[in-house]
Parts: sequence; C-alpha cells; structure tokens
Amino acid sequence: GAISSDIDLYFEGSGYLEVTSKNKEGIETKGNLEFKGGIGDYFIKAEDDCLNTTTSNNENENARNTLTIDVNSLTAIVSNDADEGDAIDSNGSLYINGGTIYAFAKNGSDAGLDSELGTYINGGTLIATGDMLDEISSNSKQNFVILSFEEKPENETTVVLLDKDDNVIFAYTSDRTYSN
Repeated sequence: GAISSDIDLYFEGSGYLEVTSKNKEGIETKGNLEFKGGIGDYFIKAEDDCLNTTTSNNENENARNTLTIDVNSLTAIVSNDADEGDAIDSNGSLYINGGTIYAFAKNGSDAGLDSELGTYINGGTLIATGDMLDEISSNSKQNFVILSFEEKPENETTVVLLDKDDNVIFAYTSDRTYSN
C-alpha cells in the first residue's frame, strides 16, 4: 500500500491527508487501524482496497484486526480503472463512529464496506456503494438504510430518498454503477 504497516496504525488530529496509490491498497496494516478524534479530513484513492486491515499471523494465532473510523470527513474511492477493490475493508470488525464518510468500491464484486466480523454504524453520515453487500450489525447504535437495486443505476443517475411529506432526506449521484 501507499501507507503500509506491520503493527497498529493510528491517525489523529486536525488537518488534511490525501493518499493516492497507483498500484495497490491506499492504507493497509497487519494490525488495527484507527482514525480517531473526530476532526481530521482524509481522502484516499487506490487501485485496490482504500483502507484495509489484513489478517496477521502471530505465532500460530490468527488475529482479526479492527478498523475504527471517527473523523470529520473521509472519502475512500477505488479507481474506476482498478481490477478490484473494496473502499473500506476490515478482516476483523469495522466501526463507523462519526464523520461524513463516502466509500465507493470498484463495481463488479466489491463492497463499499467489507468486514469479516461485523460492521457497526454508531454515528456520522455514511454513503457507501458497491456490488457486494455485507450485513450491517443490528447492534449498531445508529439507524441506517440499505438500498439494493435490481437494476443498477447508471453513471450520473441521481438516487433520491423522500420522507412521507416528500422532503428530500437523501440525494446522491455516483460516477459508477452499483447494486447496493
């Protein structure tokens, strides 16, 4: 990855970090990955997973690592030219605790959010697109809506969600096709 670590990796504080990987993952670690403090702004574009915690083997122990996000904003975009890629991928648990988060997977067989041990949405505003859908835990602290489309919206199609009084509560236009 553009940023790669064999141990836990933490990002905290104000400011802006932009990561572009023209080869593989954007930010990956064999440990836990945490964006904390709720104030930083991050933009990650990659040719594979934008954020990834891999499974590490520590002396015959198979560790599933956690990815935790609490930011001001985070955008994770897998390049449309990539062969594959989840936007946010944890081989352990995934916790979204706050911020405005956009997670756009490579269309095909990948997910905006992918985790092996559960995804928990506990705060923030999240828009994630992809063709694979991992279940969001019912133990999440925040309500959420999952939209699945029988026919994929084409590029530049706007999806709008209205409340019972026809007020717009959500509108999104994508640069790619997706199912979920």
